[in-house]
Parts: sequence; C-alpha cells; structure tokens
Amino acid sequence: MRRKLQIGPEGELTIPADTIRQLGLEPGSWIVIENGEEGQITLRRHSAEAEHQALVRKALFLLQNASDEDDFCKAEEIVRQMGLDPGAVFSDSQWG
Repeated sequence: MRRKLQIGPEGELTIPADTIRQLGLEPGSWIVIENGEEGQITLRRHSAEAEHQALVRKALFLLQNASDEDDFCKAEEIVRQMGLDPGAVFSDSQWG
C-alpha cells in the first residue's frame, strides 16, 4: 500500500494507525528506515534476530574474503569489535 505523508515542522513523520497495526508495533517499538534507490525508503519493524543475522552475514563475508593470514587476523579483530565470536560465526550462519 502506498501512502503520501507530510514531514512536520520539526522533522517528524506520523505513521498511519493501520500501518502501525500491520507492522505489529506498539508504543516503545523500534522501527528501521532504510534508504533505497531513487529516493525510496523502506519501513520495517526492528527485529533483534534479523539484526544479529545481518551482523553474522557481514562477519562471515569479512572472514571468508580474507586474502591471507594477516588479513584474516584483522578480520577476526573487526568481528570481535562487532561483538561476535569469530569462531562461532560459521556455526551461527546458515551458510557456514
């Protein structure tokens, strides 16, 4: 469903109640707004599991694309900084 919404004077955006219900949102819920091509945005409910899987995919990409041992060690450090255990990334991933 498409909606035309107006940005308020303080930069606020009011989401219609039926859209809030469709997303399963309630007061205090978090949403994610993603910028797309040609100025489009996507609005979705925040999911901790989806967020974790996105981090795992990024970590897996870094580890699998390391070109040598030094690069792999750097990738492991980045993965640790992301709050993940490099050894567990492969088991947490559906592609591992």
